[in-house]
Amino acid sequence: MNKILGPIFDFCGIGFRKGRLACALVFLTTALATLLILQLPCKSQSLGKTYDYLFLIETEQVRDQFEYNNSIIGPVVKTKITYSQPNNEDAEPVHYEDLWMHGWNILGCRRMHDLDLQSGQVAFEVRHKSGFGSLQEAEAAAKAALRLFVDLYARRQSVSVILVPDESMGYMLNQMPQAGFTPGPESAPDVPVYSPIVIPIRTVSGSQKQVLYYTTPPGSGDDE
Repeated sequence: MNKILGPIFDFCGIGFRKGRLACALVFLTTALATLLILQLPCKSQSLGKTYDYLFLIETEQVRDQFEYNNSIIGPVVKTKITYSQPNNEDAEPVHYEDLWMHGWNILGCRRMHDLDLQSGQVAFEVRHKSGFGSLQEAEAAAKAALRLFVDLYARRQSVSVILVPDESMGYMLNQMPQAGFTPGPESAPDVPVYSPIVIPIRTVSGSQKQVLYYTTPPGSGDDE
């Protein structure tokens, strides 16, 4: 900090000696404002660089796919899943798979790549191509996120957080019990958690935070 501000103060001293007080003050104010702005993390850094792997789950409602004459399938949502390494500038994003879904049902899957991951923190981020979240896209995103979670869990990879658009939070939380996850508040540090799987979920803006606790999927027979 001294190395940065030192030349600024030297410049101001010269300005004072030469009677350029107003100019020096303007320069100092501008320099300090610029320095403060540079200290603020940008959105991509706050979302991505905390994690070693960031999975992007992008949904898009598509037309005329799987919708044949007299077909009751629709609407259909295509979900594209890619992952990147925010802390590795040389690593290219990887297109993992595409899913076509109607509600909670998967109609098709096209896998492009294997999960070639090392150990590290993993985060999911949900985005909607339409820019706003519909019920159909939130259903597809929830299903895709849990399916991806299982793929990673089988490889002993844990998920640190699921980031979702603000407008989709309610829709997605309502879908989770179908897979045995019960949304709830985060427990206090001194309170034991009796759940084998715990996944934090929050909005991108940070305005809403919940935790998904795994219990038993409805109809599994384990709760009898």
